[in-house]
Amino acid sequence: MRWGNGQYLFRLGGQSAVRHRAASRPTFYAPPFTLRLLRFALRAERRRWHRRLVESVGPKLLDRVRAAVRLRHYSRRTEEAYAAWIRRYIVFHRKTHPAQMGASEISQFLTWLAVDRRVSASTQNQALSALLFLYKDVLTVEIGEVPPIVRARIAERVPVVLSRDEVGALLEQLTGTERLVVMLLYGAGLRLEECLASRQGSIWRPPWR
Repeated sequence: MRWGNGQYLFRLGGQSAVRHRAASRPTFYAPPFTLRLLRFALRAERRRWHRRLVESVGPKLLDRVRAAVRLRHYSRRTEEAYAAWIRRYIVFHRKTHPAQMGASEISQFLTWLAVDRRVSASTQNQALSALLFLYKDVLTVEIGEVPPIVRARIAERVPVVLSRDEVGALLEQLTGTERLVVMLLYGAGLRLEECLASRQGSIWRPPWR
């Protein structure tokens, strides 16, 4: 960037200074636009390097995890949860391949979840199950016993059970599909997703009806 009286704006590393052309020693001149372009190119190259690293380590391994989960006929939500926990485990250890890690790294990750992230006990157990599945069924690596970890606190929950009269009063307020769903949940003990995914032919009907 040129100013009056033959002066130039010297900009590098976020600092600015005015240099004269008549200086006794040569002056490095880089326009601000060129420096911004250089920074943009460096950031783009860093993103490309990160993408190549993830593609070389992450997706191939995660594809193997998904194939192993589907082979055992686990649910789709289990597949997504296992893949997400394994990805977070790899990123936590700065993208080190799981084959190069073991029980101590698993302990560090689970302790970090409980102490820093403050996850629930069920979430920590799900992460542990995903990592054990990775080493046992995907990598077929024996990691031995996991060192002691900081366990997440288990919340005390008192179950709420409705009486028959309360359930009857609740059903009286419902009609149509909602009433059918609640009746199946209460009478057959189905989970919500199982009930919503059920087809009409999968519901048994007595022959006299």
